[in-house]
Amino acid sequence: MSKSIFGIINSCDRSSRINGLEEYRPIGAFTFGGRYRVIDFIISNMSNSGINQIQIFTGSNPLSLTDHIGTGRQYNINSKRGRIHTFFSKHATSYNLYNTAISCFIDNLPYIANMPQEYVLVAPAYMIYIQDYQSLLDQHIESGADITFLYQSVDTAKEDFLYNLTIEMDKNKRVTDIQMNPGTAKNRNIMMDTCIMKKSLFISLVESAIKTSSLYSLYNIIDDNLSKLNVVGVPHRGYFVSINDFNSYYKANLGVIDTATTNDLFRDDWTIYTQTTDAPPTKYLENADVKRSVIEQNGQLIVVRMGDENPKYPVITDGVVQVEILETIGKTEEWLMDELKQEGFEEVSNIFIAEYDKGQLNVVTY
Repeated sequence: MSKSIFGIINSCDRSSRINGLEEYRPIGAFTFGGRYRVIDFIISNMSNSGINQIQIFTGSNPLSLTDHIGTGRQYNINSKRGRIHTFFSKHATSYNLYNTAISCFIDNLPYIANMPQEYVLVAPAYMIYIQDYQSLLDQHIESGADITFLYQSVDTAKEDFLYNLTIEMDKNKRVTDIQMNPGTAKNRNIMMDTCIMKKSLFISLVESAIKTSSLYSLYNIIDDNLSKLNVVGVPHRGYFVSINDFNSYYKANLGVIDTATTNDLFRDDWTIYTQTTDAPPTKYLENADVKRSVIEQNGQLIVVRMGDENPKYPVITDGVVQVEILETIGKTEEWLMDELKQEGFEEVSNIFIAEYDKGQLNVVTY
């Protein structure tokens, strides 16, 4: 498979933003499950699918990401035939309006054009899922489509995936519309920002996008050409999260506690590779009194003992009460409203973030 397709991982999409965290590192470099980085799952998907040539396009603050990836040896990439390349954009600053994936592709287009593979797989650095890309390529070629999208049908689109694109399809799975999830319906086809097409078409679309608008994305230009291109959707089944705001990042990490999630993500036949750190193990003794714990990648153990308060739960983010988190800490909305009134806050919509930290409510307004 590696002879026919190479991978592009997009780590400079401006549709995803987690204020307070991305000032230091891109989402792909965020820790996940106490051991991994978010980008590990996409790179591992490519490695396990036989893709040995991978290009990672980075936006602002790339140091943490590039330090984690290093030479890429930990991802089981064939050292003789394969390589992970990291590319940068001249617009790569946090607040540059033109810091887009398209601008990064354009800045490095000669390297993309020089790749000998016929097909290109484009995937995001801010989503976590398991997918055999060999199977996706086979379906793409068999269908005769110009572009194949990977999507997931969800029934939680009213409260989740609010910053993600959705697709509409006809009965033949041909994509007829691409739009941002408006949060008005619970059932949506969430586009997983993962697609396969010929390299020549990809280059043509990137060049068209930059000519149309400096703010265009790859999917903007595809949407403009849906009537001319045969774009089809292939459903993904299984665990899938998109980390594009603070709440989705929190819920994704909390979800790893669920056994069904871990069984879906961590399989014997599909290794998730990462950079490891050798450190002494942690011991649980017979009299251990632990309520919840997370083992970090560096071997440190964060422990909440029975009877202790849980640290820093975001009960309000961006003016929205997080009901699930309140349930996790055993509190109600009525309790929250009373606490806010006692501290002089009347309108939840004026609160940027409120964290429940060791029995105290810490509030930050806009």
